[in-house]
Amino acid sequence: MTFWGGWICGKLGGPAEGCFGRPITSVTDLPDGSKCCITEGGHIHGMGGVAEPFPAEHCIAKYKPVAPVSPFGVGPGGHLVNINNNSLPYVIYGEIWYIWKSLGQTDSGWGRPLTDEQELDDGGRCSVFEGGHIHSYGGIAKGYPAEHCTARYKLTTRALIWNQMVWLCMPPNFQRKWSQLAVLTQPLARKSVVQLLGEPWNRLHDNPNKPGQNFHFMSGLLVSLNNAESSQSPGGSHRPYSPQAGGYLGASQQGMGGLQVAQNDLPFELTQPFAVYGPIYEFFRREQGLEGKFGRPLCDEQDLGDGGRCQIFEGGHIHMYNGIAKEASPQGCTAPYQPQAPPPPPSSLSPNPNFPSSGAVHHHPDWSQSGAGGYGGGGNHGSGYQATPQPQIYGQKNASKRPGGFWYCLTGIDLNQAPEECGPCTRDT
Repeated sequence: MTFWGGWICGKLGGPAEGCFGRPITSVTDLPDGSKCCITEGGHIHGMGGVAEPFPAEHCIAKYKPVAPVSPFGVGPGGHLVNINNNSLPYVIYGEIWYIWKSLGQTDSGWGRPLTDEQELDDGGRCSVFEGGHIHSYGGIAKGYPAEHCTARYKLTTRALIWNQMVWLCMPPNFQRKWSQLAVLTQPLARKSVVQLLGEPWNRLHDNPNKPGQNFHFMSGLLVSLNNAESSQSPGGSHRPYSPQAGGYLGASQQGMGGLQVAQNDLPFELTQPFAVYGPIYEFFRREQGLEGKFGRPLCDEQDLGDGGRCQIFEGGHIHMYNGIAKEASPQGCTAPYQPQAPPPPPSSLSPNPNFPSSGAVHHHPDWSQSGAGGYGGGGNHGSGYQATPQPQIYGQKNASKRPGGFWYCLTGIDLNQAPEECGPCTRDT
């Protein structure tokens, strides 16, 4: 709920014409029967239809926030926001208010304020929100890591409240990734990634024809490869895909080695969404987005040694140079982290392909061997570095036994138990 004062302020010239400016609290009842409203310029008390200024030091109101000098003058406006109808509001103004408002206000990943603005020992200002901290220095506000914040009052909120009341359908793994991106600066644009994503534009949706979910913003989207909370049903649930492990994680069988991962309690590293934004997003969208040849992203954007940016998708690589994005050859890519796509190719829905996945490749790029602009045929990229070993696919005893693959994700049918050559699918009618 947002408050903009009451009739008391209007009696003394209103927020624009009067010397008291705008209210920073709602009108509250006092024990002596009078009413109080605290404004930018001081306290106003009213009783019996008469309103007049009142000394702040003599006010008996329990909640008396003190606004800095001309707080609404250092930025384009402000808000007063409370957590529920029975709680007092917190004031947001100036540069912190502007960046919070530009990314969707309470619908953004920051959500609602949990404190008033606080002074920091190093001269900055801090506001604590449900989704993280915003600091302001020298007229510039941006997200700040909560663990490094030196504010005296750092309230936290329960994820349940945040999930139910702020982002509504946004799963916790999307919320957590958004908060991480809020403190991550894109080096070429010199803005945080959430600023490049923009305001929330749509709610959560399932990925078309694939596991995972996606959430759209005005200038980008977050896409996950797995559902963070899915029930363990025999034959209907999707097995999680791990970009780090380079394949789908199957159920661990009795007597088999390997890590056992509960389907409904997957670690954030296996369920985190990846961000697509900026020129790469525009090119990706022109190529039909998630339903096109590129499919889902397998990682976030990465720096290239020659000054470009790279993002890897199921259907290929997209590179960006000087604000222009286009498809690039995976063989010539020098990105330091190159995850492999899960089977099958994103344009195919055939149940027959059951391609075994390979591990993610980490290599040290040899920039001297890359083609012009990073698009030519690359040379030997760090031949002294060994590729990440192929992980053990759970339920797979040896290399000759194929993992269940994409068809298992759609139907729950394990092709490891099927004949080598699958015949046509028939169904009794």
